[in-house]
Amino acid sequence: MNLKDFKVLSKAAYEALDAREQVKYEMQLEAYKEAQMKEKAEEAAGAIFEAKMAEMQKEREDELAALKKANDDALAEFATKNGVLKEDLEAMLKRAKIGEINERMKGFSDHITDKLSTPEGEEMIKSFFAGQREKFNLEIEGEALKAMGVPTGGVAPQFTPIVGPGHDEIHARSVIPVLPTTSNLIKFIQYVIDPEAAGFGTVAVGAQKPSLGYIPTVKEAPVRKIAGLLDVPDELLDDVVGFRAWIAYELPKAYLDAEDLQIFKGNGVGENLLGLWYQASLQTLPFGMSPNEVTSASNAIDKIVAGIFQVVTRKRNTTAVFISPVQYMEILINKSTEEVYTYPMVLDANGVMRIAGVPIFWSNVFTSGQGLVGDFARGTTIFQRKSMTIGYFDQNKDNVEKNMVTIRLEGRIALPIYYPEAFLRLFTAAT
Repeated sequence: MNLKDFKVLSKAAYEALDAREQVKYEMQLEAYKEAQMKEKAEEAAGAIFEAKMAEMQKEREDELAALKKANDDALAEFATKNGVLKEDLEAMLKRAKIGEINERMKGFSDHITDKLSTPEGEEMIKSFFAGQREKFNLEIEGEALKAMGVPTGGVAPQFTPIVGPGHDEIHARSVIPVLPTTSNLIKFIQYVIDPEAAGFGTVAVGAQKPSLGYIPTVKEAPVRKIAGLLDVPDELLDDVVGFRAWIAYELPKAYLDAEDLQIFKGNGVGENLLGLWYQASLQTLPFGMSPNEVTSASNAIDKIVAGIFQVVTRKRNTTAVFISPVQYMEILINKSTEEVYTYPMVLDANGVMRIAGVPIFWSNVFTSGQGLVGDFARGTTIFQRKSMTIGYFDQNKDNVEKNMVTIRLEGRIALPIYYPEAFLRLFTAAT
């Protein structure tokens, strides 16, 4: 029912209705009264709002009028004191405003020309050609350059975030403990069992005890510096928004790639670290018992499993496996000749592949057909003498002449490998 068509009944008309119609009428009457009250409230609110807006508008107009009057009075007073007409003074102010706008719209070359056209500028030019180049120092006010940019009808360039080279995401220090050091040389004693010794054994009462035969050897791991320089124009630091932040993000990633190369494959020659690859032994194949024996003809998954448990047979734990991206791909797409996946791949909650519970990572340090398995948690440690440090230098080579800035990032680490037997080279097998 449309409440606008609702009619209020007289007492007699109401009493003439039966009980059901009276209840229906009372409900309609209540809704009708509520609608009327709402309509009146909205009308009142609208009237109050309009009145408030009119009041605010009047206050604004009064403020503007007061400001205009104060401005006119000040101009009139200034004109009277200086003997000029008020109209002439207003015209002069307008011309000055237009001149300011034109000044801001000048191009870079216009500002240079204006600057060199002054007596000071002419003296600088003379000094420059007389060999006194250090006196030529042209500075342009930054405010005047803000209007430079897109010509009439042109399109402004759109700058996207800075991009750089690619980098690995998982690094050696992701699985190897990192500890600080204040020394430039890490020394430790490494014990091995004498194969000629009898070792622990049962003995009779009063009999000679067998010798354990632990042979100590002092091992050393020197601290080595990993460093690199990057020369950039100083305009990049001054003009490109976010360049310093990008450098602070990019260079540590490049450093970690270089650090991985040293930790995994440093050959120990010169200033190189002696890395894990050159202290690990070759995987021995065949391994296991027929018919489940792993041979050089087995697939990558079988060889990784064999490597994990070859480390176990040496009484060491296996905490990680690093392989090449190619081997990693082969594991993911392992199939039979019927295009059926032969092994289920297990990924943990972080998306890390696991075989026999051991995490499998890939690194571009390893080429196709290479991999490393071992106890990265206890078999070695990264001792950090100096963490990654970034520095900026304008005094290097011909930086001053070319307005270049040299950015340096460096760190110093040592890599003692406690248990060489806890690491194996995968896929390259000794048969």
